[in-house]
Amino acid sequence: MSDPFDSIAGDFAERANVSSLPSRRPFMLVVHSHRPAKDEQGKLIDGKIEIVETAHLEDKLTKDLQYNATIIIDLLNNKCIKRRFQAVQGPDEEPIILAHYLGKYKDKVAAAFQAYLQMTSLSESQLAIVNQAIANLENVNADAGK
Repeated sequence: MSDPFDSIAGDFAERANVSSLPSRRPFMLVVHSHRPAKDEQGKLIDGKIEIVETAHLEDKLTKDLQYNATIIIDLLNNKCIKRRFQAVQGPDEEPIILAHYLGKYKDKVAAAFQAYLQMTSLSESQLAIVNQAIANLENVNADAGK
C-alpha cells in the first residue's frame, strides 16, 4: 500500500520550491482535529463531534508536518501550497484561503516575520521578497477588514 502523501508530494514540492529564497522560511500550518463534543458541564454529547483548529508556524517542512497539516501557507510567496489532503488546484480558492487564515492569525504571522528577519541574514533580493510578503500580508488584512 502506498503512502497517500506521495500522490501530492510532486505538486507540493513544485509549489513550495523557490530557488531565490532560503530553504528555511516561514510557513503557516493549520491542523484540524476532531474530538467528541461536550456540553457546558463537560459531559459528552452522544453522537456529536467538534472540530478543533490549531495554527502554528514552522521554518522547515518535514514530511510529518506536511502530512498532518490541513492547510499550509508559504508566507514569503503568499501561496497556499496545501489545502486539506490535496494540493490547491483552483486559483479562485487560493485568495479566499489566504485572506481567511492570514487575517485570522495575523498576529502570529507578523511575529513569525519579525523572528525570521532577526534569525536570517538575507541578501538584498531576498529581503525584497520578504518585504513584499509583509506588504501582501498588510493588504490581505486590510481586505479582510472590509
